[in-house]
Amino acid sequence: IALANSPVIMEARNLAIAARGRALQASLYPNPTMGHASPQLAGNQSQYNAYVIQDLVTKNKIGLDTAAAERAAIAAEFALVRARFEVLTMVRQRFDTGRAMQERIVVLERMVNIAQTALDVGQRLLKAEVGTRGDVLLLQFELSKSEADLKNFHALAETSRRQLSAATGLLN
Repeated sequence: IALANSPVIMEARNLAIAARGRALQASLYPNPTMGHASPQLAGNQSQYNAYVIQDLVTKNKIGLDTAAAERAAIAAEFALVRARFEVLTMVRQRFDTGRAMQERIVVLERMVNIAQTALDVGQRLLKAEVGTRGDVLLLQFELSKSEADLKNFHALAETSRRQLSAATGLLN
């Protein structure tokens, strides 16, 4: 999906195609130029002329230009391969980050459940006059801290999902 939709790869592919086109053009003999002019318009004494210009290429300049353009095309193709690897690496990193976030959310949900259970036990112990108010306050603090961490990681997971969508080129 990322290879088909990434603007980075599309740009590199277009640059490689353009470089191949320039290499082809460099291998061709230059086209003749034709034109016309009328330097003087004076009724029946007007002057008109036409011309044909052809560049004469000597000393294997076409071969040298072709070789230089071919090297530039090869460099553009290597840049396309590099762009592919960079995009795939970025997608893999974003995917792994997203998976780690999801696993962390599962762990934090368990921690919230454990903290809630511990708070319930602490409140029952306080009612039975076995526990202390300090224990209950500490358990309430741990529960609120776990809930805040869970909320933060939900936001981070959403950000990670959006970054993965951007890396694949599918923004929705």
